[in-house]
Amino acid sequence: MINRAENAYGHALEALSVRDYAIASGFLKSAEKEFAGDADFRILFESVRLLLAVKEELFELENKNRQEIDSHGEKAEILG
Repeated sequence: MINRAENAYGHALEALSVRDYAIASGFLKSAEKEFAGDADFRILFESVRLLLAVKEELFELENKNRQEIDSHGEKAEILG
C-alpha cells in the first residue's frame, strides 16, 4: 500500500508533467521527510525549488520593465 509521502511524490510528478511547478513543490515539500535520504528526490526537490525562485525573479523583472515602459510612455504622451 502507498503511504502518504509516496502519494505526495506521485502527485508532484504528475504536477511536473503539466509544468505546474508550484503545486509540485508543495507536494515535494510534504514528502521531504520520508525521502530526505534519497539523492534523486533531493535533486528533484532542489531543482524545482530553484526553478520557482528563478521564475519568480523573472516575473518581478518583467513587471518592473513593464512599469518603466508604461511610465515612460505616459511621460512621452504628456510632453508630446
